[in-house]
Amino acid sequence: MTIGLQVMLRINRYLYSGRTLFTRCLKQRPSFFLLYIRRKLFNYLTVIWLPFAAKYLTAQKIATRIGFDNPDLFFYSAANRVPFPIFHIAKLSIKDSLTSIQQNELFARASKAIKREVCFLGSGNVKLSNPIQWNEDFKSGAIWPMRPGLKLDLLELHRNSDIKVPWELSRLQWVLPVGQAYMIERNEPFAEKARCIIEEWIELNPVCLGPNWACPMDVAIRAISIVWLFGAFCKSQAWANPEFRNKLLVQFYLHAKFIERNLEWADITGNHLTSNLTGLVIISLFLGYQGEAAVWGKRAWSLLVREFPIQVPNDGVSREASVHYHRLITELFLLPALARRTHGLPVPASYWKKLRKMGKFAHTYTMPNGNAPNWGDTDDGRALPLGTQPLNDHQYLTEILSSLNESPANPIHDETFWWLGAGNATTPPYSEPSSYAFVDSGVYIFRKNLDYVFIDAGPVGMGGRGGHGHNDCLSFEASLGGIPIISDSGCYVYTSSWKERNYFRGTSSHNTPKIDQEEINRIPRWDWLWYMENDAKPEIRYYTTAPDQDLLIAAHSGYHRLLSPVTPTRLFALDKHTHSLIVSDDFEGNREHFVQIPFHLSVGTSIEKKENGIWELVTISGTVFTFICNSPEKWESSIRDGWISPSYGIKQKAKILIFERNGFLEPLTIAIFPKEETSIEPEKRLSAFMHKYLPLLNYPK
Repeated sequence: MTIGLQVMLRINRYLYSGRTLFTRCLKQRPSFFLLYIRRKLFNYLTVIWLPFAAKYLTAQKIATRIGFDNPDLFFYSAANRVPFPIFHIAKLSIKDSLTSIQQNELFARASKAIKREVCFLGSGNVKLSNPIQWNEDFKSGAIWPMRPGLKLDLLELHRNSDIKVPWELSRLQWVLPVGQAYMIERNEPFAEKARCIIEEWIELNPVCLGPNWACPMDVAIRAISIVWLFGAFCKSQAWANPEFRNKLLVQFYLHAKFIERNLEWADITGNHLTSNLTGLVIISLFLGYQGEAAVWGKRAWSLLVREFPIQVPNDGVSREASVHYHRLITELFLLPALARRTHGLPVPASYWKKLRKMGKFAHTYTMPNGNAPNWGDTDDGRALPLGTQPLNDHQYLTEILSSLNESPANPIHDETFWWLGAGNATTPPYSEPSSYAFVDSGVYIFRKNLDYVFIDAGPVGMGGRGGHGHNDCLSFEASLGGIPIISDSGCYVYTSSWKERNYFRGTSSHNTPKIDQEEINRIPRWDWLWYMENDAKPEIRYYTTAPDQDLLIAAHSGYHRLLSPVTPTRLFALDKHTHSLIVSDDFEGNREHFVQIPFHLSVGTSIEKKENGIWELVTISGTVFTFICNSPEKWESSIRDGWISPSYGIKQKAKILIFERNGFLEPLTIAIFPKEETSIEPEKRLSAFMHKYLPLLNYPK
């Protein structure tokens, strides 16, 4: 490529991204720009005013501002104001409420924490320094300077650093098991070690300085963690020290003021603003909900109630277009509601109803093996992680949200106990999941017993912005007989590798057709890691669910922008009698195109070609499935190596079966079914499926 051509391509890229920004600006109301300027002004003033004010802040001054005569009076009743239900259950016996396995796991995590050992974001076990380097990404060695956090370059894509590492470290959620272990055995050294970590963080992270004061979301989550830890340790000798308690009071106040001054407003709001508001509600309730604290808390709660229907439509699915962000958003909206109820404050009935809908989605999307699918970004974010279940197990959400009226006496998940405490409910909180259409989000889930299909037939996430959603329209995950077969590739990383970030959220990493090497939704620039164009408008043409079969026919407009437009149309059918999945692709368009249709097999699944158009899949459990396609002579097929990321920072090798065709558009139908179910020849079985289901592709729209 000549230098002149490179320059032309770069100029064209900048013109395109500039046009994209201009188009986005045209869609905004004038008030948005005023709010944007106001937010930036507050950011600037905060980094000047708050550190200056902190020099003269004392616990006495703060106590007066929040309605107490002195800090001693504040802390005298502080234990009663910790706004989490677990601390307000009379005669609670934690040992009797947890199994020995759960207790052992908590003590193991606590032991690691007091040794300053962490394992998160795919890091593996890491022994932290003493004192801890709070502003370091210990995975890459990158260190951010202790300058005003709101002015730091956090992404630094040129050095493959990951700002999530110091942020996750400073959320202090890895210290929570120490508090849980203390509540079980009242072991004073646990309280002392936790106090040392908190004091160290306070000393080495002056307000507004460094990366851990750069993102109000992380400031809010850290505050939630410290409030919870105070509830766990408030009766210990180590946390009864007046000097330490005064430091805590100052920190709670500084955290609240920082969040209040830097609410993360945007033209399309999401989990960042929600976490800000949740943090303010928790801090304000703990500080007594009077004086300044009442002002923050009341405003934050009113904004949460307003934001809830905006961020979560009527079907109860977060518009982040990510299962794992759905979990985070659910927790962020649930925490303040439980906190207010604990303090005897009202929560609208519509708020509880929406939370239960979010629980229904979590219940329905949980795979037969208990894990969540890989839909959208998977960065492991939590609001208050207290359970011992595996990272990708979201079933506790269903139990919690099904038990809001009365806590279960013997919860299945210990996370439920830590969030709600033990109650008297004895009936099972929920029934077996069934097929369901979440129409607003475009998620369709087929299931019957151990057969399961998760289909994304919805718009790009965050109201057409992309955000934590991927280029996965008409993509799917599938399990048959409880065995995962087809998987989404996941997320892997954000800023530590922009190439990996864009690969894992790109069309090729999902089980959906890709045409002419173009993305379903354009990614204007390589460094816009959370933005996509809103090209693919989904269209649902047919849907039905019945005891013997589930059917969906959907299409999207992502390739209407091509010189010769194409509309991909896809039929999904789950034949429940034969435990078979049928996927049929058709393409509305003319002229020649290069079409790729990948199928990403689950980790550990091997594939072998048996004959033309027929493959044998052997899953990690040893179960054998047949994968068959029609018209193999019209498509080139190949088996390639790919990657699947089960959680942030981790990727595992997996196989991909890819069908490719360069020429005039042709349909492709595939079927997957257990080998033991093939009493008749696979070709005849596929022919029967096609005869049964394909006429529906011509069903009137």
